[in-house]
Amino acid sequence: MAGNDNEDLFTETFDECDDGEQELEESSPQSDGEQSCSICNDKLHSPRLLSCLHVFCLGCLEKKKRMVENGRETIVCPKCQQETYLGRKGVHGLACDYISTNIQDMLAINSKAMVCTSCKTKEKAVARCSDCAHFLCPNCDTAHQYMRCFENHKVVSFEVLLKAKEAVPIHKPVFCETHVTEPMKFFCNTCSVTICNECVVVDHCAPEHHYERLSDAYERHKEHLHSLMGESKTKMAYCEDATNSLNNALAELQAQHDNAKGLINETFQSYKAMLEKRKDDILDELKELHSERELKIMEMFHVVEKSVERIEDASKFTQRLLEHGSPAEVLCLRQLVSTQLLNLINNTPKPDVNTTLEFVTDMDKFTSAIQTTFGHFRKQESPVGTATTTPQQESPPPPALSLVTSSVACPPSSVTSSPVSMPSSYEGELALAPLLPFTSIQEYNLSALASLAEGPSQVSTASSPTSSFTLNDLLCGDITSSTNAS
Repeated sequence: MAGNDNEDLFTETFDECDDGEQELEESSPQSDGEQSCSICNDKLHSPRLLSCLHVFCLGCLEKKKRMVENGRETIVCPKCQQETYLGRKGVHGLACDYISTNIQDMLAINSKAMVCTSCKTKEKAVARCSDCAHFLCPNCDTAHQYMRCFENHKVVSFEVLLKAKEAVPIHKPVFCETHVTEPMKFFCNTCSVTICNECVVVDHCAPEHHYERLSDAYERHKEHLHSLMGESKTKMAYCEDATNSLNNALAELQAQHDNAKGLINETFQSYKAMLEKRKDDILDELKELHSERELKIMEMFHVVEKSVERIEDASKFTQRLLEHGSPAEVLCLRQLVSTQLLNLINNTPKPDVNTTLEFVTDMDKFTSAIQTTFGHFRKQESPVGTATTTPQQESPPPPALSLVTSSVACPPSSVTSSPVSMPSSYEGELALAPLLPFTSIQEYNLSALASLAEGPSQVSTASSPTSSFTLNDLLCGDITSSTNAS
């Protein structure tokens, strides 16, 4: 009975997890790492949890909230950019980070900077009452030992707390938000919330509501959180594999780019005299396409990295909660933690990128265009009694378009009627044929074609080093010399 009276006496200090930390915040030394707010770069003051399980100061979050179109207030996490919707209480309705407040208490105890929170003397505390969750100066410690209202209260000296094997051996009582003087003692399975004695009588009555003690519900939900955390770590490993896949995709995209560039250059070499401008156009198109695909992959890369960061942060917080949290603390944060972990599990990004860069050329259309629009050589009879000499060829002329291949996985071949495609470099290596020097006949033919492209000028037979030939002879590379007898 004395315990209940004492709880009523001191619960005003701990309403909504805020006021009980005021003097603690003034006396605790600044800590770094997880006990620092990444917004203000100072120690956490009234730490609050966002839905992504990142922790920030209450005051800092108050400055970060913003209104959205539907009239609701939201906060975008400065670390991971996940959005948290606020309820009617605004930032004050966000869950407390019980573990951080308990760790701050232990840091203050360890630094011997804790002052008494039970009286107004501001003397240094030497002990802590586990029942009223106050730090006690020597006078208040003595009062707890002799006054009847503190009978059965458990007072632990700082020396004993510092020697405890637990990393966080102290825990504040978690009070009901509706009945602010009542600590949480039960868990309503029907509503999936922690409740107090008053809630059992007023709002969560049996048999409509099924509830149980916190200690009984704790073990079951602890195992569930462990299971979710394990599944989250599996997803994190999946995201790491996805990151590797995206790295490979970037390498594959670059290989496709290089292969396509090589194939474009091959085609360009075959039509050098006629396709200079076309080569530049294709390279520009390739560069634009490569940049577009690369941008999409980098965007996906960023999404996956953010998922990894969120899963890692959520798992780290869950691990810390399960290791250092009391049953009441774990159960109060269970819904928030479960929601975030399930959200991360169900929304793991799936990298779906297109790395194919296919260069296509239609030889049938190209040959037809040459025959119909580019022009042809007029056949002229040589003068009587005149013979033209044919330069001796050092080697047989190669096919005019032999550099264009039907597939990058195959060696160079002659022109085919199918479009030239370039599949993934994982399916085969790009085989480049050595470029053979042009013979004097081929150089003359290219010059003649270039002159025909510039204007309908007549090619003089006197300057030709060989007898007349057709366009088909040029494309096939089967140019033979002939002499006309007088």
